[in-house]
Amino acid sequence: MRFWLQERVQGVEPLVYPLNVFDAVISGGWTTNLAMEKITFQFNPETDLRLERIVPVSAEDIHRHWTSAERMDEWFCPLPWKVSWAELDARPGGKFNSLMEGPNGEQVTNSGCLLHLVPNRQLVFTSCLGEGFRPTANSFMTACIDLEPVEGGTRYTATVFHKDSETKEEHAAMGFEQGWGVVLDQLVALIESGK
Repeated sequence: MRFWLQERVQGVEPLVYPLNVFDAVISGGWTTNLAMEKITFQFNPETDLRLERIVPVSAEDIHRHWTSAERMDEWFCPLPWKVSWAELDARPGGKFNSLMEGPNGEQVTNSGCLLHLVPNRQLVFTSCLGEGFRPTANSFMTACIDLEPVEGGTRYTATVFHKDSETKEEHAAMGFEQGWGVVLDQLVALIESGK
């Protein structure tokens, strides 16, 4: 593996990074990862949850909806819940925020950021960090959406990482498998409707 030495930037001590992690430093911060390589994660059944299905739509269409807040209100949470607003900046460090509202006035604010993005192949986001990779008080999960084109559509794999088994069990009890499955069904229906 080749390495690159970061020069001192705004008082930050030099660090050594693999070249495929960061590509360059610009005034004030990092540019995005131009290597565009998928990250491979080790699944831990003690702390992680996974939903995997083959869906009859393209990886490009799935990626387009995952990286735009424009239509999230139509698919991003299971009915009768709804997304009343969403903000998404589709770049590493970009904000990924939404407000979900339940049928009885319940509200759940989700704040986080995108960590890694490979067009039409992978999206990694977290609630542990906010916009600009700033730490948040919430560390509920990190999620990876993998898209693999296959005959007749796309293999869609959502893997969600939790800090411990208790948090994983809490997420499972909230209805992870059913909820994330319904969200995927809603996304597929939206794409098939031509939107």
